Amino acid sequence: MALTTYAELQTAIANEIDTAGGASMVAAIPDFVNRCESKINRKLRLREMETLAYATYAAGTVALADRLL
Repeated sequence: MALTTYAELQTAIANEIDTAGGASMVAAIPDFVNRCESKINRKLRLREMETLAYATYAAGTVALADRLL
């Protein structure tokens, strides 16, 4: 099933989980989606996320860039 909107995603999640918790469970769906997105983004690496960094070697050490993964 292709999901094309955020509302469709929320509906699909609500259909899959046990909604016996009522409105409180359905209200938690946006939090579930945010947590999932965060976890995926921590693990996912795309070419667009890559950048070049130059370093200077001095006295046996190299300072690393701030945004080094």
